[in-house]
Amino acid sequence: MKKHFILTLFFFCISMLFFLIPTKSADVKINKVPPVSGPAIDKQFKINRYVNDKPSGDFNQSTSYGNVQIIADGTAASKQSLWFNNKVNLKYSFSNNFYIYIDSNSSTVGDGLTFTMQNGSDSAIGVNGESLGAYGTFRDSNYLNYINRSLSLEFDNYVNSDYSDAQVSTSSIKSSPHIAIVYPNNALKSGGLRSRLPSESQNHFYIPHYDAIPFSVNKGNWVPVSIQWEPEFKDKKQRYLTGGNFKATYNGKIVGSGKYIPIGQFTGKNSDSNNGTTKDVDVYWGFTGATGKETMIAAIAYGQLPQVPYITLQYRKNESGDYYVDGTTVNNKKMPPLALSYGDTVEFKLAISNNPNNGLGKTLENPQVRNFIDQLKADGIQITTLSPIPNIPVDASSESSVVYLKGFVNKNYTAEKSYHADIYYSVDGKNYVSPSNSLNVNYIQRKLLLTNSIQNVTNPNPDDTSNSLKKVFPGNSKNSNGDVIKFNFSISNDGKIPGLNSVNVTQPVPVFFNTNNMYISYENGNMQKLMPNQYNVTTKGKFKLINIKNISMNNKNKINFSIQGRLSNNGPVVNDGNSYIPYINKNGTSISDDINGLGDTMEFSDDYRNRINILSKSSLKNLGYKDSKDTDTELYNVFPGNSDSTGDSIEYKTLITNTKDSVSSISNLNYFMAIPDNFNVSEVKIDSSDVKYSIVKENETRNILVKGLSFDNSNQSKVLTIKGNFDSVENFSYNSNFSTSSKILLDGDYENVLSQSNIIKMGFTDNSLNFSVDDLNFGIHSHLYANQIINSTNNDSNPYVEFEDRRRQKNAFSLSFKQESPYFDDENSNANFEGHLLYNNQDLTLGYTNYANYAKNKSAEDIYIDKKPIKLKVYSNYNVQGNYKTVVNWKIKNGF
Repeated sequence: MKKHFILTLFFFCISMLFFLIPTKSADVKINKVPPVSGPAIDKQFKINRYVNDKPSGDFNQSTSYGNVQIIADGTAASKQSLWFNNKVNLKYSFSNNFYIYIDSNSSTVGDGLTFTMQNGSDSAIGVNGESLGAYGTFRDSNYLNYINRSLSLEFDNYVNSDYSDAQVSTSSIKSSPHIAIVYPNNALKSGGLRSRLPSESQNHFYIPHYDAIPFSVNKGNWVPVSIQWEPEFKDKKQRYLTGGNFKATYNGKIVGSGKYIPIGQFTGKNSDSNNGTTKDVDVYWGFTGATGKETMIAAIAYGQLPQVPYITLQYRKNESGDYYVDGTTVNNKKMPPLALSYGDTVEFKLAISNNPNNGLGKTLENPQVRNFIDQLKADGIQITTLSPIPNIPVDASSESSVVYLKGFVNKNYTAEKSYHADIYYSVDGKNYVSPSNSLNVNYIQRKLLLTNSIQNVTNPNPDDTSNSLKKVFPGNSKNSNGDVIKFNFSISNDGKIPGLNSVNVTQPVPVFFNTNNMYISYENGNMQKLMPNQYNVTTKGKFKLINIKNISMNNKNKINFSIQGRLSNNGPVVNDGNSYIPYINKNGTSISDDINGLGDTMEFSDDYRNRINILSKSSLKNLGYKDSKDTDTELYNVFPGNSDSTGDSIEYKTLITNTKDSVSSISNLNYFMAIPDNFNVSEVKIDSSDVKYSIVKENETRNILVKGLSFDNSNQSKVLTIKGNFDSVENFSYNSNFSTSSKILLDGDYENVLSQSNIIKMGFTDNSLNFSVDDLNFGIHSHLYANQIINSTNNDSNPYVEFEDRRRQKNAFSLSFKQESPYFDDENSNANFEGHLLYNNQDLTLGYTNYANYAKNKSAEDIYIDKKPIKLKVYSNYNVQGNYKTVVNWKIKNGF
């Protein structure tokens, strides 16, 4: 092994490392509770956000109030647009009532927001700053990047009288925050206002403001706003839409008296084939907001979402009392979230109201609440009744359509759930969804517990679990006795339920199950056999119901039951895996609160082979070497061979037994077991006789296959022995391992495993001693002289040589080393430095020097090697500066 030793002359190095630590954005703080509560709206809008004109997904949202949507989160130089998921049709009336919130951490609030209706896309957005996220570039040579085919109601906090607000600043409002109706595409040069503007404001872009009124920002408060659109038509039949009247109020104050908006503002056409009319225009509606140097926090809140029907979800349980909404007050008492347990009945009342000014028009077609029902079913509420939802015309909105849904809880668990009875519907062939209020449910697990399991006594299958048996033999005319099955179950009470008397426990079993033993045990007592008067058996369809009567359940009591019987010869050929779920009942009503698993199931087969009960057990032995940790089933240090020698010899043994519960004779059994890739089989015997075998590949693994095993009678055993050794190969790595188990198959059918033995394992070793050597560093020196002796600068507490001792036998060994080359500098071939390594004053350039001898049976991993005896001797007064290194060879030898 070669190692480098480094000497550095005249060089110093200083490194600096800088870290950029990102900060996490905080939620937007709304300082005042919204005046209304309503449905969650965070997913009802498509959000587009930019900061410094770059798209940004990092948007702060209030998590305190679900019915609040943030428009500006206090970030400077930002713009944002929010478009509601559903468009409105302008040929129908449309109203929009919401609350607006504006606040800022500074005395100046900038810049403002708009309510906008637009016929573009849900990605539409304008410019930031004074353009409020809806208008264009006022301060460039051209007016660009506005939201086209649109109408805005602006809430302008910050007056820019030199550009965008030049017109309104010359009115009676002057330089006040204001609300006005604006066409975002209609910017003008301010030439016509020159006589009333300062010289520095002349020839700038401004935007006309219609019906402008002063705007009191009302910082940190919620203020109501109302929007209304009333369409106007060219003809009495209302086929051709010419435009509409747009009305708005802010905090009860009217913004103008209703401005007529020509339909061309949304179609982009001043006239068309219908003389400026159209039959149908769908537009997006939503909000924009923007900041520049000054910032703001702006938000909206809804009590009821406009445009969409609204569902009020009420409920009651166990068919008593009034229906109520989650969190409301009933009889001067705040109602807690609904609490449900296994067996409770719950009823839901859905009242669907539909505002005629929803902008959709006509009738809500095929309304459904499928997501709500699916969630209830998934959470264990079995629906028993559901009244259909009729089509809902908009002119019937004054009277809600009511739907009733009833179910009971058939699942027992502890959880907190939140539901919405969202309604899915269509209008004019377009699909929509509307949310309801929240419903919070606490599912509370009851504590009278029943746990159960099932086992096949006759023929356990490798695929069996405690609640599911595979390939159970039910008996047939040829071999009349079916398998013996045992049902085990326990009832326990944690003390939170009062003592129960006269409780019955019922265990369903297959109708062809013949009981022969039934036992009961109280607390930790012994199992006692039940007398005939303690139970009765009735038949119901495919099931036989074993009813154990008059059980007394006291506090903190546990009762164990065991029912054992044999299946008769009247079982089905094929069975669909029925569940056999025990239940506790009192007066005919189930009171079981928890069942372990989904119930016991059995799958049947009429094939007699499933009655064969072959038992097999495997063992393993290393014939060449025994490690102190080896067991019958696991070998720890198997040598697989290498280029110098072959590996260990291994012996596999499997005891195969035909038990007394099997049929009297069995033939055509196969023995199948995976073996390592480089294992050479030399001998296969059954008892003391040689048998034929083959090596087969399956799933890239070598397997040994012995065919034709047979048993002449029951309760007979045979020993199968496999011997072989490992070839000399290099493909086994240290600490790799191999696991296998033998299988007994019938007729070569790899899917039909009659028996599988225990797992046996081998861990491999390469039987080697490995070591690694640390670099030695002799430091930085500004001046050297001849015959100078230098000590290593390494930390003496760390080992100089580290060992990994994988030898199975700890023989003695010696370690020696020498300096192979003169000192050299990779970067300067002309550099000169003459230095020799010394060990205990012996020059290592003269040949191998013995470093140490280590005794037999001593683990190399316990050896500590000191660095101090190794030094560097300088042989010259004249040395060229550089980074010097040399190479040292190490040699390890068995013995010394």
